[in-house]
Amino acid sequence: MYPDDVRLEIIRGDTFTLTVTVNSVNLTGATVRMTGRTRESATTTVFAVSSAGGSPAITVTPGTNSSISVVIPAATTAAFDAPLNGRWDMEYELGSYRETIVRGSFDIQEDTTR
Repeated sequence: MYPDDVRLEIIRGDTFTLTVTVNSVNLTGATVRMTGRTRESATTTVFAVSSAGGSPAITVTPGTNSSISVVIPAATTAAFDAPLNGRWDMEYELGSYRETIVRGSFDIQEDTTR
């Protein structure tokens, strides 16, 4: 299975939200991570969120069709460099199994109204 390719637009200083539904996968006990970098091979991250704790965090609602919610607060996005673009992905790890769910490009833009 190939992951979906999704373009994200993040406005600097705005709250960023993303909800992903994973059909036919129960994510009970899974760790979900989402990372953005200027390019896949970059060693530094632009943003990184996880269901394993910390802030910002990912919330997982497990079930037959699990739901993953990402919220990056406005105070966090306000610190992002803009304009900036790159690549991101989201993966889950359950035991020794790891799979990329979704990936794509992202653009961080300046907020016009301040």
